[in-house]
Amino acid sequence: MGLLFFCSALFQAYDGTVQWRAANDVFVSSLAVLTASLLVCSLLHQAVLRVLDSRLGFLAGPTLAAVGVAVLWPSLAGGAHLGAVSLAISAVLTGTGSCLVLLDVGRTYASTTRRVCLFEALLGTALGSLLPLAAMALPVSICCALAICLMYAAAIGAHQANLHSKGEPRGTRALGEVLPAITLGRLVIGAFILGFATGLIRYLYSPQADSPSSNQQAVWFFLLSAVVCLALMLPAARQRRCSMSPYYKLVIVLCTAGFAIVPIFEINSALPHLLFTVGYALFEVVAWVIMAEIAHRFQYTSVQVFGIGRILVVEIGVIAGVVLFPSLGVQEVEPRLLVTIAALCVISITAVSQYVLRAQDIRQLESSATEREDEGERQRDGGRQRAETAEDRRGTQNGCAGSPSSANCGSNAGRPEDGRPERVPLLMRCRIVGAYYGLTEREIDVMHLFATGRTSARVREELVISAGTVNTHALHIYQKMDVHSRQELIEKVAAADLDAMVR
Repeated sequence: MGLLFFCSALFQAYDGTVQWRAANDVFVSSLAVLTASLLVCSLLHQAVLRVLDSRLGFLAGPTLAAVGVAVLWPSLAGGAHLGAVSLAISAVLTGTGSCLVLLDVGRTYASTTRRVCLFEALLGTALGSLLPLAAMALPVSICCALAICLMYAAAIGAHQANLHSKGEPRGTRALGEVLPAITLGRLVIGAFILGFATGLIRYLYSPQADSPSSNQQAVWFFLLSAVVCLALMLPAARQRRCSMSPYYKLVIVLCTAGFAIVPIFEINSALPHLLFTVGYALFEVVAWVIMAEIAHRFQYTSVQVFGIGRILVVEIGVIAGVVLFPSLGVQEVEPRLLVTIAALCVISITAVSQYVLRAQDIRQLESSATEREDEGERQRDGGRQRAETAEDRRGTQNGCAGSPSSANCGSNAGRPEDGRPERVPLLMRCRIVGAYYGLTEREIDVMHLFATGRTSARVREELVISAGTVNTHALHIYQKMDVHSRQELIEKVAAADLDAMVR
């Protein structure tokens, strides 16, 4: 997000009245290439992970983006108009390079807690909003060099962070939650409508970029974005278990207000565009945190989540909104049409917040409940006692009472006749395996969270224990089960012969 703001300022610093349309072409073309690259990388996610994990693979993205910026450097520095070939080459290189950098950074945040992810996303957006203010006063050559350095800085920072989380599972998890289709549908539809409205308002107010006041409006936009993000960082830092629903509500308020005041100001003021664009910038922060949540909770790789997720949640709607009127041949939007569009957008955004992607849907997505598990997982304390009582009763009926694993013998009674172990709820499977290897109740809790893809930080947060306690439990689990990494642990739990363990 910071690089997007920076590249916008890059063209503003050059000549906002002449080159804005060329900058818009680069933005739309690069966004289209980014979308296509994300789709390809998502389909080839294991290969992409191997490339990013290779010794110098993390430098592929910033190198492509650097070459893309360098293609435009001579024209920008010399004050010449940008040619169509240069624009196309730059869009392809920056779009592809940005894709690889984004996926590598996304993989880093899939291993952090929600609070850390939110705090750093807000901080990054605030800094990314302040940086163009300095760039507007710098020569274009320095702006180009700084853009290249920022790409490499992002990639190197992500690489160093990934080295520290080397033990985290990288591939598709054999165990873990499956994202409900209805939840995915709500996310996609809600995000598409917000993105579509963003593309519309961007197109409606694009003629103002040719006005002398465009730089002044850009300054206000960057300042307001930075102020909003910095103000929201304080509650994000104080909350132990932060929720994204209040931030989502603020997004809806800003976006609705932006279109609601369009009939009052029409195109004579940039205030509607300002409010809505800041609101959507905050929505991108919310979307980023949600994607990080999905990446470490559900059985998908981070490349799949941040690839497909970014396409569905951000890119598609914005591109559709930007190209709508040009594709229809509409060159100028009349005041009556503008008011109609604003009214439809207000109704659509309100409907999204009330009936499609609601605040409670986001809270439900954030919950630690597993859809495939029994009631004992949903209410950890009371549910666990009821489940253990039921398991003891079934174990007595099966004649395995008194065995070392009698509390878990009946776990297999609920299995289907074909005996496939993957049908056994994950919590029940972990209890059987844990009892077989002599794990304590708390160690089974830790093992279960590891099996669902939680990181050590998330285990610490959910069980409300210290980092040292988590490490101690993990060490005991590894020793008792004779494994050496999270992935080995997950594979061992997935391949466990439950019938043999309860005999």
